[in-house]
Amino acid sequence: MKVKHTKLIYCLALLIVVGLGCNKKPEIKTDNSKQAEGQQVNVENPQVNNEKTKQPDSTATQAKGVINVENKTYENDKFKIEITDLKSKRISKYLQLIPLLVMLKVDNLQKDKNLFYPSWTPDASVAYKIRVSTVEDEHGKVYDILPVRGRKHDQQTIDVEIKPGESITDMLQFNEIAPNAKKLKLTLVGNELTDGKDLVFKFDTP
Repeated sequence: MKVKHTKLIYCLALLIVVGLGCNKKPEIKTDNSKQAEGQQVNVENPQVNNEKTKQPDSTATQAKGVINVENKTYENDKFKIEITDLKSKRISKYLQLIPLLVMLKVDNLQKDKNLFYPSWTPDASVAYKIRVSTVEDEHGKVYDILPVRGRKHDQQTIDVEIKPGESITDMLQFNEIAPNAKKLKLTLVGNELTDGKDLVFKFDTP
């Protein structure tokens, strides 16, 4: 009787163990490598990188070089640029300030080819997003060139073809110079006339 009783207990225990094993949920392994599939992950900062590539700023355009001009005249094989006059004068009743006026004379030295002169005076619609010509005093204060707003002044020349052996004049206007300024540095930004190189002139305040 004891043997039969022992076998019965053993069978019941075996059934219980088997029943528990059947009710156990199977383990599901996850492959972490698939979670990041199709996503770019920043190694230094483990977050999904959804940032868009920043577009280049047009104001960051750099000069292809700098030409330091002695005195007030620059000349090469194609043209000559001369600063003929400097003065602080109000030329419009609509201007509250008294701008610095830089008078230029540009000669086409070529014998058989026109010279395109774009001028350094920008249009107001683009002046805020491009490099513009400036005047800087000995204290580090910078004065931007004044753009054209609508109609240009009679003494301004913009986008013209200069015939061989001929010349034109142009007037550049800059913000009013501080009363304590004594030395000025004029930077005419590089353009197609100067092959992208800045022209730098230095002179005393008028």
